Amino acid sequence: VSPRIEGYNIDISENEAVLILGLDLELDSGFGHFEILNGSLDLNAINLTFFSCSITRSYAILNNISIGDTLDLDNGYLLNVSGIINPYNKGFFGNVIIISLETARIIYKMEDQTCNKLNIMVKDISEINIIIEGLESMYPGLYISSPKATLVENLSLVLKTTFNILLIISLISIILTAYKNFFSYLDSFRDRILEFGVYRTIGYSKKQILKINLYEVLINTVIGSLIGIVLGYFMVEITLRITKILFDIWMPGMIRDTLRINYNPIFSLYAALIGFIISIISALYPVIKYSKLEINDILKFDKEKNKQNSILNKLYKKKYILLLIIFFFLTTSLIFSLHNIIPIYLKNIIFIIFIFINLVFSSIVGIFLLKNNKYFIYFFRLLNRFKLKIVSINLKRKVAKNILVLSIIFLGFFSFMLINSFINKLSYNFTKKIEIPNSTDILLFSTSPIYPQQFIPSLELISGIKNASGIGFHSETENIDGASSQILYINPNKIMETITFNFIEGSDGNVQLLSENNSVIISNLLSKSNDLHLGDNLSINNKSYQIVGVIDDIFTFWSVSIESSNFVIFSYSKYEILYNTTPTVNSILIKSSINPKETANNLENNFPGMICIIVADIYSNAQSNLIFIDILSNTLISISGGLIIMGTLFIVVLNIRGRVNEIGIYRMLGMKKSEIKKVIMTEYFFLISICLFISSFFNVFSIFSLFFLYDFYYAITQLIFYLPLLCIDILLFGIIIYITDLIFIYVYLTRKLNVKLISLFNKNIY
Repeated sequence: VSPRIEGYNIDISENEAVLILGLDLELDSGFGHFEILNGSLDLNAINLTFFSCSITRSYAILNNISIGDTLDLDNGYLLNVSGIINPYNKGFFGNVIIISLETARIIYKMEDQTCNKLNIMVKDISEINIIIEGLESMYPGLYISSPKATLVENLSLVLKTTFNILLIISLISIILTAYKNFFSYLDSFRDRILEFGVYRTIGYSKKQILKINLYEVLINTVIGSLIGIVLGYFMVEITLRITKILFDIWMPGMIRDTLRINYNPIFSLYAALIGFIISIISALYPVIKYSKLEINDILKFDKEKNKQNSILNKLYKKKYILLLIIFFFLTTSLIFSLHNIIPIYLKNIIFIIFIFINLVFSSIVGIFLLKNNKYFIYFFRLLNRFKLKIVSINLKRKVAKNILVLSIIFLGFFSFMLINSFINKLSYNFTKKIEIPNSTDILLFSTSPIYPQQFIPSLELISGIKNASGIGFHSETENIDGASSQILYINPNKIMETITFNFIEGSDGNVQLLSENNSVIISNLLSKSNDLHLGDNLSINNKSYQIVGVIDDIFTFWSVSIESSNFVIFSYSKYEILYNTTPTVNSILIKSSINPKETANNLENNFPGMICIIVADIYSNAQSNLIFIDILSNTLISISGGLIIMGTLFIVVLNIRGRVNEIGIYRMLGMKKSEIKKVIMTEYFFLISICLFISSFFNVFSIFSLFFLYDFYYAITQLIFYLPLLCIDILLFGIIIYITDLIFIYVYLTRKLNVKLISLFNKNIY
């Protein structure tokens, strides 16, 4: 880095000694500006054979040090004093020592100096968190505040939350895909059981059949992964274009050309590999199961067909239900009781277990409801009036396929509700965390030596400025207790600060003399540098004041430090505390009387080197990002809804395809096509109703458990304010699923029922 000295850049090579005269955290240049008092500041004049340093004037006066003296630091360094400087900026205070060594190291020596807050301006806003962490580790207890940092922190939180939510949704989509893939292969191989029997009859071994099935799966997964990558990028392009169009309608002019997709070939390979692995894993069980069939197993084909989903049927036993209930309440109690104690990785594990148990538990509830039709006796009595008694029989008999619909709807609904909650949480975090004064239109920063407090009145002469106030300097009127040695100061954030000082000359009782209009207390540094003592008169601003006390140097308490040598406390009858100094400000709050953008242009034209940040732009840009994510999330909701509908339709198609013989029997028994449609449509209407009800309940519980686990207080607000809206969303989404699924089922049934009766028993046409 090259320090800037009064506007000149000094390049430092690797072997040169470094003389840096004050690290300035408030300037984008990163280095302070100084005034030469004594000695030489020519870098070439520094002797590289010994240690040299430059010290500030205040440190020289307090310790009676002059040019050429040797300075013995506590850490063992013996340093030659080659220069004395007067920093204009006091981001670090008067007796900071910066040492130049052969190794170009910078060492700071600070004695009994405190700073409770710093405003920071940096070159690259993306590095603000790194800088803050470094400062906080160097100076424990240091509080660092920056409007930009707050904004960046919250936007970073938004992006991080977005990534985590999308990751969860992606994992759910993978589970959903693997789930469908598993049953797809299971149905496919089960329908080909006669084919496998023929293979065994003509001499194929189990190993050969296994190879055939594995090759089929491998070819399918390779082709599917490649098609998935191509279609994935195609869908992303469409999603982005739709989002841009909608965003431009809502926030015209805010979309930039740089908003585009980053095509990453490596990521595509990872995605294809994940798809490949998931497909292989999900197909392994069906492949192995149907490759090991003996010839005698072919005769058990009809029995095998009715054994699908045997795992869920086994879980339906009482002991497993009891175990699930125990695990359910155990994980729930962990979530609600340990949310503030357990680390994040345990939270993730607990929540994954919780979701899995919810998935299985909801499936068990679905099986229970479908097998025990007596709980819907009034509904089925109504069906019997319409000659639909066969519906209750079918629902109970086809539990295996029906429960798949329930599971898919559960997974899809979880994605849908998670995105909805995520959008609300983003808005909540954004409005809660971003805090910029409402009375501020423009934040003004300086890149040249920072401007004094007296600079503010001149700003108000600029066209469009209503008022301006410095962030870095502030004084308040406070009463002083006559017997106290403390002065109370209220900083701009309205936090009470107490500054304690010790009398060197005078006593605590002399504070009472501040009621006199002509008395003053001065700092020890001012006393030494001007040879002033107790009882002397001090002339300031053409007025004479009697010195009633000399105290230890007081250092300031916020982002601006006041040079100790200029520190004076005046006393008036109102006990007003004044500072006879040229305080500095690193940022100014401005209220505009006209268009803030026009005011900012006026400021930049009149004061080169100023940086104007329009507060409204900060909000609008951040809000536009939030709206963009909102639109993108709604697009994802649509995709999630599409996955749910596709999943249910996939199961419906398999179900109806497997019922062609049943439909043929209905036709042979004399049932009309309209009556068959009524029976099957009623079945799915009832099935989807149960699935939506169960999945909605368990998903609402899962979502709020998620927020209780990660953000307890937010969950409470969500429970109170968001639950009604979420219920409305669920209702609307459920209606969409109803309409879409039932229309498709009706069309599909109509098509199958139009086939000739004899064809219904020829499964090959299906």
